[in-house]
Amino acid sequence: MRTRRLFFALWPDDIQRDALRSIVEALGPVSAGRPVPTGNLHVTLAFLGAVAEDRIPSLRNIAAACSCPAADLVFDRIAWWPRARLRCLEASTLPGAFVSFAQAFHEDLRRAGFKIERRPFRAHITVARNVPSAPSDPSTLLAPGFVWPVRGMALVASTPTPDGSAYEVLERF
Repeated sequence: MRTRRLFFALWPDDIQRDALRSIVEALGPVSAGRPVPTGNLHVTLAFLGAVAEDRIPSLRNIAAACSCPAADLVFDRIAWWPRARLRCLEASTLPGAFVSFAQAFHEDLRRAGFKIERRPFRAHITVARNVPSAPSDPSTLLAPGFVWPVRGMALVASTPTPDGSAYEVLERF
């Protein structure tokens, strides 16, 4: 059975993507490592991994039945995740309705037999990978914060390439 590497994500529109690109460029050496291509910037809502193609309709049904609330996520922190060697933008707080949605969506996926992490949802945008050490600039605040107006989610396929991963939005919900 053929599989596809899939995840659900908050996927930026062109205006959000341009704003993110400006923020990443302004970070400069703070994002040492391998920058994430602008076209790949997103917020992972649920990573599914390898999914049999015949299970994709089930994913679409689960997503279509969910009601992703309209919310404004404010990414106001710059973080270095040493274990994963990532540089990220993080939202230090999340609207309660969005947290409830993420928990319920994860549970719906688990009930349908999809394996996803049990860690609490942590809204972040990875801006660089293979970051060898913490930045010399100790500032962790991103001022002003980047506001992401959430109005839905996307089912995304990830294909490995020699330069990293190529992402393809399969459907928006």
